[in-house]
Amino acid sequence: MKTEIMPALPIALQVLHVLFAVVWLGSLIDSELFLWPLLKRINAMNVQDELRSPRERKRTGVIIVGTLITGYLRGAVDGVFDRLFSLYGVLYLSAAVVATTVVVWWLVKPTRDRTFGWRLYYPSFALIFALMVGMRIYSPH
Repeated sequence: MKTEIMPALPIALQVLHVLFAVVWLGSLIDSELFLWPLLKRINAMNVQDELRSPRERKRTGVIIVGTLITGYLRGAVDGVFDRLFSLYGVLYLSAAVVATTVVVWWLVKPTRDRTFGWRLYYPSFALIFALMVGMRIYSPH
């Protein structure tokens, strides 16, 4: 019986990608389920300026950009560019477009009063996750 072992680079990129994504999603869940409701309840939304300070946004930005870059690299190492018109390639491109759109929107520093944008921002994670699952299912490896 022949066993195929995944090379180290794709494994490392996958682990980093999943780690970045879990931290990003965890921070979103924490902020939306606990932080923002608490700040509204105690009428302390004025701390938003500190939470959105350049220092805090850099921390979050490293996680967000890390998620995207490792995802893009993971696909490139897996040879997605050789099969862009396959189902795997279409899923990759779709995830890349949605993820890039989410990050660009986040980079414009939207305030909490942009409720429509925030309502699209969070469900986009479910879409990206579904696309990632599809990529795992239809991966040629």
